[in-house]
Amino acid sequence: MQENKIRSQNRIQANEIIDQANEADLARQRFENVQREKIEARLSAVRQRPNSINIIHVQNIANENDNEALNEEQVEATKKSL
Repeated sequence: MQENKIRSQNRIQANEIIDQANEADLARQRFENVQREKIEARLSAVRQRPNSINIIHVQNIANENDNEALNEEQVEATKKSL
């Protein structure tokens, strides 16, 4: 009789431990999902923002004969921007 009582208590304790482990696993999954959503939101925001580093400045061919000083300024501005 005593053995059955001990076995029953052991089963109850084992089930409680399993339940706690399942709850911890669910909490971990929720945390990971929240972190994943935050990362995806940041990536989405970065993708939507125009990246000025990748912009290439192109000098208009029509300006080549207009004003030599202006052309030099454009060349310097282009060099600085790159």
